[in-house]
Amino acid sequence: MEQSEKKKILIALPNATFAERLKKIIETKNFQVIDTIIIFDHLLETIENCLYGGSTLDGLIIASDLAKKGAEKNLELLSDTLLTIRNRHNFPIVFLSSEKVGHPLLAELVSMGIYDIILRDDSNTSLDVNTIIQAFIQPTPFSAAIKFREIDRSIQWRRLYTSGNPLTVTIKTEDGVKLPTNPIVQEKVVVKEVPVEVVKEVPVEKEVIREIEKEKLVEIEVAKVIPIPTKVVAIVSLYPQVGSTFFTDNFSLFLSEHNVPVGVMEANNEMPIWSHMLEDFAKRPTEWTSWIEQVKDNGNIRKETAWQHENIYYIPIGEHPIGDITYQDALRLFYLTKKIPVMLCDIGPTLDSPLSHAALAQSDEVWLLTTADPIQINLHMEKSIEILRKYAPNSKIGLIGNKWRSDLSEYVTPKTIQQKTGLEMITTIPEMSHITIPSAWTGERAIKQKEGNALLEKPFQLLSRRILPEQFVRNKKSKKRWKWF
Repeated sequence: MEQSEKKKILIALPNATFAERLKKIIETKNFQVIDTIIIFDHLLETIENCLYGGSTLDGLIIASDLAKKGAEKNLELLSDTLLTIRNRHNFPIVFLSSEKVGHPLLAELVSMGIYDIILRDDSNTSLDVNTIIQAFIQPTPFSAAIKFREIDRSIQWRRLYTSGNPLTVTIKTEDGVKLPTNPIVQEKVVVKEVPVEVVKEVPVEKEVIREIEKEKLVEIEVAKVIPIPTKVVAIVSLYPQVGSTFFTDNFSLFLSEHNVPVGVMEANNEMPIWSHMLEDFAKRPTEWTSWIEQVKDNGNIRKETAWQHENIYYIPIGEHPIGDITYQDALRLFYLTKKIPVMLCDIGPTLDSPLSHAALAQSDEVWLLTTADPIQINLHMEKSIEILRKYAPNSKIGLIGNKWRSDLSEYVTPKTIQQKTGLEMITTIPEMSHITIPSAWTGERAIKQKEGNALLEKPFQLLSRRILPEQFVRNKKSKKRWKWF
């Protein structure tokens, strides 16, 4: 008699010894454990890589002991991750929990359709392999899981107990692999890569965001902006002094004027300049500490260190180089800033730093700035495009002509560059040294000046339409302040 094909299971447990022991027993029951995940942050990536490679997945066993550690914020991340998996995939999930009946996390699991919940302290449920395997053969009905819908309101948790937030699941690795993603819509929450036509003007809603601050859990009520599909744009210079920082600075102000929340991240950790450039323009918070340093040292960021001006969150490196940033640090910073709808990453010509690699890997669009200098184009263009395609293989790469001089049209034009590179020449920004040089001295941004605004308005409108719903850039409305924390 031909043996049936083994079901493929993924195990995600914080205890490596228990995970390996469970794997050995399960594999004697005509199941195949394709991987065991010990570090929770690797779960989404492992699932996506597995399915992207053509394999199948028939179930997930996941355990949580987070509640016993008092890490409610991590529990919310766990809940959001499971919601994301449920939105994207249909395989059964068995949840082994250290929480007790009444915990809001368990109610959220039931609301996601996860009914196979086995509690460590539940004497009525035997925590053995047969119980787990039975969930993949004959899943638990809703009627047996209804007890988990009862919530103990004394436990601090989200205000909306049954409404978690799906996470962005465009998984991109350091070696340039970007896995495909599908749009996810969950109760008016619009997440990355949702087509523009489904985005509608909706009222601002309130939620409670919790942070661990000085070992105390504090609650901060914030406005949650939900109409903008999040975008990450990497801004690269073909060679030094092309003007990526000038462009990023003025384009972020343009978006802010149109009530678009935007983050500006500095990617050059060896020669940082943004914190110096912002002095006397966007006031530095008294308690400010570089966010990448906070992530590197503590794994989180503190709310009072937000360097905000109007609708812009600035994320500079700091006054001094930080030479020991890892790719994982950079990815963690992107995760912690994912609530900012539009993120502009000023990479400049420095393409070999961990922050640059992470920015390119996370980007939806890469804008490569060049001048109308045929010598520099011939020297640098081919190599730059090769690097960008390696680290951002599925991002849209477009060219922007900066400091564009019409007197060179005999030698180089947007059309000739597009034909030579095969990349779209999105727009050009005219040579503005008569404005930018005095501006650098006075600290007044070009976009804030009448002539500078007139020169930048048209190309910036065109660029905005690539990343934003139409209603945000039709007309300049009365300025509104956007709050994240």
